[in-house]
Amino acid sequence: MAENSKREFRVEVERSSDGVYIIKHSDVPGLVLESESFDEIIDALTDFVPELLERNLNILPDELREVTLQVFHSRRNRNNKSGPRILVE
Repeated sequence: MAENSKREFRVEVERSSDGVYIIKHSDVPGLVLESESFDEIIDALTDFVPELLERNLNILPDELREVTLQVFHSRRNRNNKSGPRILVE
């Protein structure tokens, strides 16, 4: 990765009808997660995304500081309005 190059990845989290939070869409190759709470899914993203970026896109650990992960929470049954945007770094 070139010096000073920023990379951005987007993840959309949705709460399913049975109350489980799932990854609805992701730019991170190989990312599949579900969790009982939104906080738990954010923690899992923090743990797993760096490893997936390294394995699947050859982004080195020292290059991760130039990566931004944007997490969007969409809510079902609320006219498909998106929730607040959460930036995880």
